[in-house]
Amino acid sequence: MSPPWDRCSNLCRLLEENPQYWDHDGVRPYARSSIAQALLCGTEALGAEVFSSILGEGCIVPNSCKSRACTSCGYWQTMRWQREVASQLPDIPYTGIILTMPRPFWGLLRKNRNLLRAIPELAAGVLTDWVRERFEAVVPVVAVMHTFNAKFEFNVHVHLVVARLGKCQCHRFRILEFPIDPVVQDRCSAVQKRAVSLCKSSNRLEPTAVRFP
Repeated sequence: MSPPWDRCSNLCRLLEENPQYWDHDGVRPYARSSIAQALLCGTEALGAEVFSSILGEGCIVPNSCKSRACTSCGYWQTMRWQREVASQLPDIPYTGIILTMPRPFWGLLRKNRNLLRAIPELAAGVLTDWVRERFEAVVPVVAVMHTFNAKFEFNVHVHLVVARLGKCQCHRFRILEFPIDPVVQDRCSAVQKRAVSLCKSSNRLEPTAVRFP
């Protein structure tokens, strides 16, 4: 099975037809391994995920290599997207935070994909409200939602990049120092409450669809 990338691309042709230039002891083992993995990207040699439906339909999706040398798989696309976003952000310190939707919402959101569009804004609003309450400041936030985890399990979570330089009410800027763990713990209940409100406000859902232990 051929990888998903263009088999006629110059890079692919060079790597496949000239292994003597990279597959030898003079090249670092990590580099050799990365190139070898990239050549197998999208083939069943790296394993595959099998998806099927109750209607009998199914498909096999080969795994990507996630190699730094690969120009095809999602890892390379992610790295390129990160560089593009980073180039547009101000040169100030940032902190990364991940907020995960409570488990009782996973099945609900999977069946009601129309609600997913509101999740990044919900998570960003929870964090900016916390910063405003604690520091009386406003900070820019970048929110990126993921609907699946590394094990391909449906698990809605939001990656937040929040600036540590906030603009105070006096229109001055100050560096914000806050521990990550307490922030996440403090915001979990807020995410839960807003998620419940989101579900109740949708006229396509029953409020009793979400039950907490």
